[in-house]
Amino acid sequence: MRNTLLNPANIAGMVDTLLNRSITDIVGSDFLVTTPSANIVDEDDRFILELAAPGLEKGDFNIKVEKGSLIISVDKSQTVDANEGKYKRKEYNYTAFKRSFLLPEETDTDNIVAKYQDGILTMTIGKKTIYTNTSKTIEIK
Repeated sequence: MRNTLLNPANIAGMVDTLLNRSITDIVGSDFLVTTPSANIVDEDDRFILELAAPGLEKGDFNIKVEKGSLIISVDKSQTVDANEGKYKRKEYNYTAFKRSFLLPEETDTDNIVAKYQDGILTMTIGKKTIYTNTSKTIEIK
């Protein structure tokens, strides 16, 4: 009697199923830590930070500057709506996260503006002039 489990067609099917599934299909989404992606642009007079966090409201964010870092966090309780459709896959779910960004020395922490629109948190962070400790001789003209 031949073992059907070791049949090459069955093995190929199992491998295909495994490789085409996400980790959430295997262990569930409750075990994943989701962290929104960020873009940072360095312009002459400012930095622009964009954080992709769809499905939130501006009141969900907690933003602070602490010990030279910009800290963005969300801690929103998750509720399940009985009328919500059955998802085949749900990979973004930013109900709780914390991102920390080390601020460069030239950051003007008094000049930070945040805006949340269309699922993107955009922060404009001003720059200030940095005086260096290098010495320099000034020629008199």
